[in-house]
Formats: sequence, C-alpha cells, structure tokens
Amino acid sequence: MRLLRSGRIALLAIPLFAIGLSPAVASPVLTTSAVQALFASIAKSSSLAHPSIILIDRANGNVVYEKDSTSPRKPASVMKLLSATATLEYLNPNSRYTTRVLLGNKPGTIILRGEFDPWMTASYSSALSDHRVWLNYLANRTLTELKSQNLGKVSTLKIDYYGLYSNDVKDFRAYLRSRGVTSTAASVSV
Repeated sequence: MRLLRSGRIALLAIPLFAIGLSPAVASPVLTTSAVQALFASIAKSSSLAHPSIILIDRANGNVVYEKDSTSPRKPASVMKLLSATATLEYLNPNSRYTTRVLLGNKPGTIILRGEFDPWMTASYSSALSDHRVWLNYLANRTLTELKSQNLGKVSTLKIDYYGLYSNDVKDFRAYLRSRGVTSTAASVSV
C-alpha cells in the first residue's frame, strides 16, 4: 500500500509467513477491531525489530492501524525492494550488457561500442568477485589485437566511443597510458 501523507510515502509490506502467522481465511467483511488486533499481534512479533506500521483504508482514507508511523527510519531495505521491483518490471533479468572494441576506418583508431554497462570496472578484485567486465583486460586485448594486425608496437591511439560512461573511458585510457600508449578519446553518436 502506498500513501502520500505529509510529504512522506508509507509502504506496508509484511510477509506473514516470515513471522510465523498464517493468513486469515478471507471473510466478506473484516471488522476494524479484528484488523487492528491482527496488526497489533504482528507488531509484537520477535521477527520484527520495533516496526513502524500504518494501515489506511483505501476506500475512505481513514487510518485503521498505526504504530510509530512517524518515527524516523532508515529507508535502505525498503528502497532495495522498490528498486528490485522496478528493475524486474522494466528490464529483462536475462539480458547481458556487451562492450565491443572495433577497428576504426583510419589507422590507429578504435571504436568502443557499449550499452552503458553499469558493472564495468577497472578493479580486478571487483571484476573477479562480482563477474564484471574488467576494463584493463579489454584494453590489453585491444593492444594485443592491434599488434596482431601487423601494426607493430602501438604508441598512439584515437578512441571513438559510444554507449560507455566517461569514467570507464578514462579508466581505459589510464590503462593504455600505463602501457606507454598515448590516447585521445571522443564521444560519437551512432
């Protein structure tokens, strides 16, 4: 249930099975006192640490049950639920981000083509532990491929990119610089 009240959003999400209660058999009409008693017992559960609860009747906007609903709370767990729900609603959980390195039309030019991968990283440990794309690996493979194209040692490189975050391009260039390659980068449109 979502309610705008005094500029705040109240969210009620109580998995009854998680606190050892079974849902009541639906009856045509639950009395206000029965609902209040149910939520009072839920609020006392040892599985919940000092919960804040507000239950509002959608039909008339009246507060049916309230316990510490105005006490300050950290929104982290609630925000995680909302974020996960929105993500699964709008994104395919099986989709994968791809980032490709292509040879440009001009010698010494490459094209980085991505899909704004939020998981790309310059950190080896993050790449390894979280199964992310490691930018340094991508840059190293690029240098290896350029050398194999009979270009010899690469000392300068022009990078045209799209679908990448500027920080990822900065990290890519930093790795190239650590390998003695001077690079320039320009965002291009497709």
